[in-house]
Formats: sequence, structure tokens, C-alpha cells
Amino acid sequence: MVRSIFWAEWWAAILPRGFSVALAISLGLITTCALAETLPDHCGCVTQWTAVTAVGLRPFNLFQAVDAKVLLAAADRCLQKSEDGGEHWRDIYCIGSAAPHFTAPPLGDLQALSRDEIWLLEGNHTLLHTVDGGLTWARQVFPELTWRRFRFHDSRTGWLVGERTVNDGDPDVVGAAAVTRDGGEHWQEVNLGVSLPYRWRLHSVWPATVESAWVMGDVALRTSDEGATWQPLSIASVDMTSPGRLSVQFRDNGFGWVRESRSVDLLITHDRGESWEQRTLPGGIATTMDMLPIGASAALLASSDLYCSEDSGQTWRTIFSSDPSAAVEHLWYVAGQDLVIASGGRPTLFVGRCIR
Repeated sequence: MVRSIFWAEWWAAILPRGFSVALAISLGLITTCALAETLPDHCGCVTQWTAVTAVGLRPFNLFQAVDAKVLLAAADRCLQKSEDGGEHWRDIYCIGSAAPHFTAPPLGDLQALSRDEIWLLEGNHTLLHTVDGGLTWARQVFPELTWRRFRFHDSRTGWLVGERTVNDGDPDVVGAAAVTRDGGEHWQEVNLGVSLPYRWRLHSVWPATVESAWVMGDVALRTSDEGATWQPLSIASVDMTSPGRLSVQFRDNGFGWVRESRSVDLLITHDRGESWEQRTLPGGIATTMDMLPIGASAALLASSDLYCSEDSGQTWRTIFSSDPSAAVEHLWYVAGQDLVIASGGRPTLFVGRCIR
């Protein structure tokens, strides 16, 4: 989803600086396809919302809107699909029923590149791929590697991150990353060039371009040459020596943000992380679960409740307060339909139409 928004003016007016935390940072964990979305040039605060009660949808932890009709949601054991905008759901893949629930590996990550092509991480060692909408699945197993997340930049280039167990090593667990350049047919582990005296892992990856990618976890690294060399991430005023479960996401060709789930502080970038700016959200918003640009000066913010700003972030207002059982955590813009889909982990979806 290429988000064609220019963010410099939007964030230039946002509230005062003051980001000075030594923290385990989380950089936005929403599962996002990077292939097909274009945001509108202007869409004011979305005020017309419809609650959709989803028949057959179980509580989920992974969600993606492929388009206005096709939605995907994954709970611990099953991937579900809706083809009518979220009203009705059916299972398209479930972990083998022979395995007891408490021993079955969960579904760990999800990305749809189109209606038919879907990638799915089962547990930590198995990558699944379908090109027929879930009718059949190809399986790749990585017995020596433990994968936490994956992300494709396009249909050919993708990354896996996690860790490798080192027999008789010290430390005995080190971070690992692998890249594919042929649409997942082959994966090549890359040398991250990290030597630490303690266990370390990677928990998140985001390819910014075909050549560049960010990997995050107990260390923060980026590559600009397809994984041949890696540079440690350095952000002024942020202690990166022990960042913990650091995760990264870029929302358009250049914009990305860092946020800590228990803090109102933000770091933002307009240039794929070449430089970062420090920002603070206004009072009353406890945390940032997801943020969605909907115009040159407008954005939606998910923080259990749903907020909107139309003045470059100088002020925010509540669009609606959700029931705690259906807290808003994820935001999607559906290109061509001027629809925004807001969801949490419960079987209720909120659909809003862009008001121009």
C-alpha cells in the first residue's frame, strides 16, 4: 500500500518536543500489505461510522483488509476470511485438529499481497503460502530457525526475522534474518554482523524499499544494500543500548514513527529513518495503537477510542468511544472506496466513509 501523503507540513505543527525516554520501544505492530493502497489527497474526520457485527468471527490478534469486501483475521489456531465486508466469516486454514490446543503453535504473522495470494506464519518454524485464496497451501519448514515476523515489500522481495539456536555457543541464542528475491521460492540467511555477549533476538522487520530494510528486537539495524551490510540504528535522546522488543513500521514512502505502548511520546521520520523528530501527543490520549493519515493535515488515531485531527495535530477530538470489549486497535484505508475500517481483537468492526 503506497500511501501518497506528504507529511512534512502535517507534523511541522504538531505539539511540542520532549521525547526523552530510555525504553523498550514499539514502532507500530499493525500487519500491513505494502502493495495496493493509495490515500486520498484530502479526507476530513470520518464521522459516519457503522458497527458491523461479524457472524462467525472469533476474537483475533491479526487482521488485514485486502479491499472493501475481502477481510482476513487470525486467532491462535485458524485464519478466517470474509468476502462480504466483514458480515460473515469462514475458516480458510486451521492448525491440525489432532494437536491439543495447549500444544498447538499459534499463527504468528499474516500478510495478503492480493485477494488470492496470502502468506501465513504457523508457529515459529513454518511459512505457509497460497495463491488461490486459501484453497491450497504450500508449506516451507525451517527446523533450525525460529521466526517471529515476516514482511514482503512486493511480490518478489520479502524478509523473515527471528533467532537461531547456537549449539555450544555463548550466547546460545542469536538474532537471525533471511531474505527472498524470488517470491519466497528460496530464502537466504544474511550475516547481520552483530557480536554480543548475551542472548539477543529480532522481533520485527520492515522493508522500506527493495534495497533497504529495518530489523528490530534486542538490537536495531538497517541495511541499504539488500542485506550485504548492516548499520546500527542511532536516534538522539533515545537510549538504544537495550531497546528490547523494538518494532518498526513505515506508513508511506518515507513516513514512519516510533512509539512506546505505555507512553504518549513519539518519534517520527519523513525520510525512511534518515532523520527523526521528537513529538508528544496531547493529554488525554494514553497510548498510540495505530495512526492513519487521511489527508495533508488530517489523521486518525486508534487508542482504544478513535480520535481525529484536522489541523496538523494541534488538536484532537474523539470520534467515538468504543466498548472495552471492542477497543479500536487497527486502522485501514480501502482504496477506491473511500472507506476506513477500524477493528480491535473482538468480533465487531467499524466501517467509516470518507467525508470530503
